[in-house]
Amino acid sequence: MASSLVIPQATLNISNQAEGNDNKWVLAADTITIGRSLCNDIVLPYSWISRRHSMIQKDENNTYTIVDLGSTNGTLVNYKLIHFPATLSSGDIVTLGDTELTFTQETEPDIPEQGSEFPPDETVVCLQRKIVCILVCDIRSYTALSEQLGVARIGELLQLWCKAMSDIVTKNGGEVDKFIGDAVLAVWKDSDSLSRVIQALTAADEMQRLTAELGNRFTEIQEPLRLWTALNTGEAVVGNIGVAGSRDYTIIGDAVNVAFRLEEQASRLNCDVVIGESCYRHLPQQTTVFRLYTIDIRGKSQPFRCYGCNYDELHKFIFDLSTVNG
Repeated sequence: MASSLVIPQATLNISNQAEGNDNKWVLAADTITIGRSLCNDIVLPYSWISRRHSMIQKDENNTYTIVDLGSTNGTLVNYKLIHFPATLSSGDIVTLGDTELTFTQETEPDIPEQGSEFPPDETVVCLQRKIVCILVCDIRSYTALSEQLGVARIGELLQLWCKAMSDIVTKNGGEVDKFIGDAVLAVWKDSDSLSRVIQALTAADEMQRLTAELGNRFTEIQEPLRLWTALNTGEAVVGNIGVAGSRDYTIIGDAVNVAFRLEEQASRLNCDVVIGESCYRHLPQQTTVFRLYTIDIRGKSQPFRCYGCNYDELHKFIFDLSTVNG
């Protein structure tokens, strides 16, 4: 008699029923994104949920970890705000804004044998602190765009777009940390401060121009294809992060969270590109392209200074800078 393979099942379900919801999701994939945008695996269409709020990953031992993706309201596990990937256990409460979700796992994860290279609860290894420049950008009005194109065509567009964005970032000395649906998280970490910022701004300029060209190839798109972009400079933790058996190179920290929150502010400020003050300080002193704004950012006790411009201004700034530098 053949034995059947038992696959451990893990689920998330909304546990606070203020709106009468009884949603339950099976966490079958290795990576599950949660957010308000329709491009996520788990869509929570509430104002307190960020477009890309958090991500759950499963490793080969059926251990699940959750990480915040720079959300506005943060991700809490058992009512504690997390800043690093957190391992989930059955019965844990995951709080995203006003939504509480219960994580349930039918069977315990496979615990590595004693003497294995990494202890079962090790979640972070090979980390370094570095001063980096972070770029975050995403496609504007992505939900409406998805409705215009349909599933097949939006998939085709994203495939072309992601490849093009990755090529531009690499050409300008950066690395794509991850794609999250219609968004890119890229990092510059291997050059001096001024070079990092100029390279990232150059990439932002080229990314928008190529995005617009790509949009022209899809005749179904009714409006020019444009991006919201944000840059921030600061200290971050880079390295291999995850649980034993599933460690990926990534970048986390306050500098990353602020970059995501600046990108969310771009539309409110009516600026194509928003950069943190730490980025602005590395630019030539005569720079007048960027306008000063003072905003409130969740998690910051003091008003936050940032600078913004439109893409035409950015393109002229990059052109003028390249002319001066020969």
